Amino acid sequence: MLEDSGQLRTWAIQRIPSPGESVQGLGLPPHRIAYLDLEGEISGGRGSVRRIDRGTYTIIESSDEQLSIEICGDQLTGQLRFRATESDQLWEISRVDALANL
Repeated sequence: MLEDSGQLRTWAIQRIPSPGESVQGLGLPPHRIAYLDLEGEISGGRGSVRRIDRGTYTIIESSDEQLSIEICGDQLTGQLRFRATESDQLWEISRVDALANL
């Protein structure tokens, strides 16, 4: 989840990609800021939420098809790139450079 203009940009991913690797993420509708503190099971049997880190990020590039960010968290520091695929909801999430402490 990335806080953006009073709401959260959100993707469902199974894990953080390794250096040079991409993983698929399911783009979810914007969430309320209150969800930043949610961790655990999601109602309706829709899975669970686990916080990976907390910190800040800077947008390097942003368009409808791509988002590149520099993150600076307690555990993760580095660049991630989110690219839309041909499907409206699937995104390719890549590590552009190493993220510390993974």
